[in-house]
Amino acid sequence: MKKIIEGYWFFISIFLITILIITNIHAQTNFELWVEAPPIFTIAKTESVNVYIKNTGAIDNNYTVTYTADATIGSHLINVYMPIIRTKTLKRGDVSSILARVTILGPVTGGWVQFTVTPDSGAPDTSPQILLITGSPINLPEFELIGLIQLLILASLLLIISYSSHFR
Repeated sequence: MKKIIEGYWFFISIFLITILIITNIHAQTNFELWVEAPPIFTIAKTESVNVYIKNTGAIDNNYTVTYTADATIGSHLINVYMPIIRTKTLKRGDVSSILARVTILGPVTGGWVQFTVTPDSGAPDTSPQILLITGSPINLPEFELIGLIQLLILASLLLIISYSSHFR
């Protein structure tokens, strides 16, 4: 009787392992994706970002691309525009690209954009994040509030000196 119970446990464990392996194979994505973006983004300059999708599955598939943009400070200053978010039908081995236009409207801290690709059949996959590193200079120190006040005071002094020397 003990050998029969041990035999059942053996077959049950083999059955569960087989189900886990099949589930894991089915859950794997049947596509590859990668993103090409410039290393540095300039404020107020629209940059092109390409999201590439390669169908590695056995069936033809369509893909939809969405994005999430966020920043530690200034997340409302990240503008992403994608004129097309869906690919045509890709056969096995075909590669398609989706164009995204990213514009940083002001200084952001810790900004990133992440693209998610969802096939018509299968699980979605998320690409690595694109870090939005802004190029220097973001702001020139003389045009911050203190610099602007200094410029106004200097301009006022020059006007006073100019008018006072003119009326003498």
